[in-house]
Amino acid sequence: MDDYRHYKRKELAVKLMTDLAAKNFRGNNRIPAVRKLASRYGVSPLTISRLLNDLTAAGKLYHEPKKGYFLAEDFPETPRIGLLGALPQPPGMIYEILHDEAVRTLKAEIASRHLDPE
Repeated sequence: MDDYRHYKRKELAVKLMTDLAAKNFRGNNRIPAVRKLASRYGVSPLTISRLLNDLTAAGKLYHEPKKGYFLAEDFPETPRIGLLGALPQPPGMIYEILHDEAVRTLKAEIASRHLDPE
């Protein structure tokens, strides 16, 4: 059960950090409130609080009591290419999570089309 919860929290971290990157949040910007995030992602406020604590411990966010959570650093800028453009890449651990998720998605797409992965 713990592995499932850990995976779900990682998945939620990817969604949150991707959304923050897509909205061009910069360092020291306040992120939305816990309850607002909970309703946006369809999870409990406790789950969001734990996630924010994890991201704070990882150095991605910082917390000011009675003020909220803030981004600890800017996302690196990347040039925009094509119609959709490239999103800024989240730093550190979140980049690895996004990479793993992208690989999983690609493998699932290849399998669904019955293609040879090589």
